[in-house]
Amino acid sequence: MNKYKVLFFISFLVLSSVMHTVSNRIKKDKLLGLEIIGVVHEIQWVTRNHNLPHFVIKSKDSKLIDFQGHRIDLNENQIKVGDSFIKLAGSDKCDINNVEVICLNKEGNK
Repeated sequence: MNKYKVLFFISFLVLSSVMHTVSNRIKKDKLLGLEIIGVVHEIQWVTRNHNLPHFVIKSKDSKLIDFQGHRIDLNENQIKVGDSFIKLAGSDKCDINNVEVICLNKEGNK
């Protein structure tokens, strides 16, 4: 009986650790966890924030959502104001005007 309790306890610890790591990964990487469906409302290619591009997406309910970070890997040929924009939580891909592109690089390195 004690063997089963120990086995259960060890299994619980391992599973908790894995879930905690995954949860923290998504929380730490806000861009990866972000889900946006809307239209590109504004773009600033050069900003005071370390020259990171800044995108503002207007959702269907007219909420303005900021999309900015060191991992964003989009260029002026891929996206413009007025484009439809979909980015699902947990994905590094975006759908821009029904074309799937990788919009987040792996480690913030271009």
